[in-house]
Amino acid sequence: TVRMLKKEKEEEIDKLKSELQAIQEKMQDNLSMLEQQLETSQNSIQVVFFIMCVCVLIVPTNFFKKKKKQCV
Repeated sequence: TVRMLKKEKEEEIDKLKSELQAIQEKMQDNLSMLEQQLETSQNSIQVVFFIMCVCVLIVPTNFFKKKKKQCV
């Protein structure tokens, strides 16, 4: 009976180990997915920032050119 109990405990431990490993793999997958999402969001933020800079640089120069033409 002691051997049977020991065997049952070992089986439980193996089962728990395999479950734990599955959870760790799932977490690793989620982590890599999050990293990919973070990279894409950083890229989109950079693109938006670039567009804003371009707008800030282009719009005022055009605006001032029009103002000067009106004055002359």
